[in-house]
Amino acid sequence: MTNLTVTSVAAATVLAGYLQITAGTRASKDAAGVKKEIPAADKSRSIIIPEFKPAVSSKYAFLVVSALMGCAKDQLTEQWKANPAIKEVEAGLYTEDALLAYAARASESKRLSTESITAWFEQSGLREELVVKYSAKQMAQFAAALQHIAAPTIGWSEDVILKRIVTLGMVEADADHEVCAAMIRRLHARLEQIKAQRAALLQEEELPI
Repeated sequence: MTNLTVTSVAAATVLAGYLQITAGTRASKDAAGVKKEIPAADKSRSIIIPEFKPAVSSKYAFLVVSALMGCAKDQLTEQWKANPAIKEVEAGLYTEDALLAYAARASESKRLSTESITAWFEQSGLREELVVKYSAKQMAQFAAALQHIAAPTIGWSEDVILKRIVTLGMVEADADHEVCAAMIRRLHARLEQIKAQRAALLQEEELPI
């Protein structure tokens, strides 16, 4: 598996055939309204990726490349927030196909908000099934876990994802609800991504005959 180096200082020049993606952060204010200064090392994160070459008419290429760069920036920002000490990212996540998949997941997550998931769960048959078996604390933890499905990237392991899919499908009537159905679709998509990444890793590890 090939990784890309994440730097805290953007490169002054980039070789032909490559692009620089930079995620930045802005100063915020504390409760008293005082501006919080950001150390230079924490102001941005950058990676260098191969240039995009979308298979579209030249008159549309700039728009497509700009959109892909926007997706790449959003993904890098998200990875940085998830891991402030980030040093590397997987190169395979920054190909055209991978970024299109990321954009699709991000679009789905906008429709799947924490509010819509909470509203569905409160009136769901699943809640009725679980509330008689589990404590209020456990129910609150499960409801919070479901909200994670709205995140652009789902960080659960394959086993946890499979368990969530089974749980969401416990009550047949729930699966017809658009929010529940969208959650199940997102979880299946994440499973496929994990399997593809594992297959790619195994292929790289194979020794030549």
